[in-house]
Amino acid sequence: MPGLYTPNRDQALWNIMRECAARRINRKCKHRFGSEVCTGCDVYIMNYGRYDPADAHLMMMQAEGSVYEIKGNNNLMRNVLIGIVVFFGLIYLGSWIGVWVERAEKPKDNPPVSIEASLDYVTLMMKARVDVNRDGKVNCIDAAVSFYQHYPDRNNCRIMENRHPDGRMFHLFNAVRVNGKWRCIEPQAYFKNHSQYWMEYVWRNTDQYDHRYCRDATNVYRSYVR
Repeated sequence: MPGLYTPNRDQALWNIMRECAARRINRKCKHRFGSEVCTGCDVYIMNYGRYDPADAHLMMMQAEGSVYEIKGNNNLMRNVLIGIVVFFGLIYLGSWIGVWVERAEKPKDNPPVSIEASLDYVTLMMKARVDVNRDGKVNCIDAAVSFYQHYPDRNNCRIMENRHPDGRMFHLFNAVRVNGKWRCIEPQAYFKNHSQYWMEYVWRNTDQYDHRYCRDATNVYRSYVR
């Protein structure tokens, strides 16, 4: 039909993936990508072709990155506009009361983060047997470093070590700041099919994990981040 724009298939699929990512990032969808309920969703990429699950996850992570970038740019523009309005408002107020008002610098917002996306990344790395520290093993060190590497806000992410004095545990995991509080996360949670990722949940049925022996080991292992 003359004048009717029809996007090509690749662009249409990319738009679908970004809409899927945006719904989960903005909490309009609270399901993990690939859940059973996804098959009934009109923006589930697997409904539009046969894709390897690993490839689909990689494509979704790329779509999430695109959405985060757009969201970050929008936030930056909004903050600039707010800053301009506040600046001229203070000047106007100062002209009336005859005093100089110093503008306080507004702290930067933390960038949007996704624990779930980082856990999905770790799962892909573990399945691919990626040995980040080249010690010939694929274990908790690789998982914790991979999570730290993928987490978009490293100022609020740590590589943690728990070494029990009696030897019952020597394990690496991660900690992230959530709502101002540090919480410990098992980066292999999705890889090992746990429904939750908090350390106290994953290790709840053992006597191995004792939070008293947790320490920040980021400086020791961050050299393996690529």
